[in-house]
Amino acid sequence: MRDFAVLLSFGLALAACQPDPPPPVGPAPEAPPGPIAGDSTRLYVPVYSQIYTRDSTRNADLATTLSVRNVDPGAAIEVLSVRYYDSEGRLVRDYLQRPVVLAPLATRSYVVDERDQTGGVGANFLVTWRGEGASEPLVEAVMISTARSQGISFVSRGVPIR
Repeated sequence: MRDFAVLLSFGLALAACQPDPPPPVGPAPEAPPGPIAGDSTRLYVPVYSQIYTRDSTRNADLATTLSVRNVDPGAAIEVLSVRYYDSEGRLVRDYLQRPVVLAPLATRSYVVDERDQTGGVGANFLVTWRGEGASEPLVEAVMISTARSQGISFVSRGVPIR
């Protein structure tokens, strides 16, 4: 029993000598309260709720995920609007009721269901954002379908427009 007590004491003393784990690097990013200053910028993102297969009479329906990523590690941005348009340029859906603040390195996603065919083959998003001194967000759309045991997926990236 005495040997066990000595071993236990030695083990506890050894464990106490281990260095503490490294502290996290910097505080967790937080979004500032209220609106963010700066001029607004719009990004155009082409998306496809349908694509043609074989010929112009056959379509494949696609699910779309629009990803708005604040790539700035030190500044928040404010997403003012996320609007989805169809092939004719008509507004189909406005995804935001009010602006959304994205903390540094935060992401927000918006989904167009695979069964939603209102956008058509020429659908698009307009994303309006602002953030004084912040990097431009990375805005991408990922389209995917796994119908008929065949997988289709591709990505399109937003471009700034006036």
